[in-house]
Amino acid sequence: MKNRVKELRLENHLTQEELAEKVNTTKANISMIENGKRNLTASSLQIFADFFNVSTDYLLGKTISPNGKLYNVNVADSDGTITKIQWELLDATKGLTIEDMQKINEYIEFLKTRKDK
Repeated sequence: MKNRVKELRLENHLTQEELAEKVNTTKANISMIENGKRNLTASSLQIFADFFNVSTDYLLGKTISPNGKLYNVNVADSDGTITKIQWELLDATKGLTIEDMQKINEYIEFLKTRKDK
């Protein structure tokens, strides 16, 4: 399972020490949480969720959506809500180059045209 605390800390350009200071804990505690040597307590789980503005379910890996919504795999809502598979595809593209993303987009367009035939 991905360590969401570490992921969010890095996305927010924080060191372990900076995060520890912001959530009133120690750098050693942050390190142990990120390395899976210490589990989040109920209170620390809520502190991290509040600090990063994500759901506790997201921190626990129960959802791939930071806001905790569970998505229907088959249908996107008419309001544009992203489906679970779309979140997974988005997550899979992290770290790819622009050129890689353009190739993926070209392949998607190819699949769409094939579907229309």
